[in-house]
Amino acid sequence: MNAVTVHYLVDYLFLINKMRYDYAKDAYAAVFHNTKKILLSSVKAAGTEQEYIVNFSSVVKTGWEHFDNAVIYCLRFLDRLGIKEVAIAGFDEFEDAYNGSYADELLPTIHADGKSGELNRELKGMFEDFKKTNSSQMKIEFVTESVFEK
Repeated sequence: MNAVTVHYLVDYLFLINKMRYDYAKDAYAAVFHNTKKILLSSVKAAGTEQEYIVNFSSVVKTGWEHFDNAVIYCLRFLDRLGIKEVAIAGFDEFEDAYNGSYADELLPTIHADGKSGELNRELKGMFEDFKKTNSSQMKIEFVTESVFEK
């Protein structure tokens, strides 16, 4: 989510910002071009044949300084679709060193190092808020261990 990995085959890429979109297009050209994409309107206003555009305002919820998170946006999108069950892998806290938080150590930095505690508190708050307010009463299963499953 919000990144490409060559280790797993996926049906769709869900990208929420232009920097990650451009990086994926350049760094993983074959996977990028051969995979359908779900993009927020903040990435592109109009999509190609393989790109579906989701209105940014339909998945964003402010109230946190760092409210942009691909997992939270995707959960909100899936909730709008009425999805009842979701399995998540790799949804965990940010580490102090930016590249320690992602499978691709070269993924462009979006958040500055040294703010992991603040980011993690806000992410926990966003996830708790989603669980309390999602209309589909979505069942969320964690495939990999996560501090958010507690």
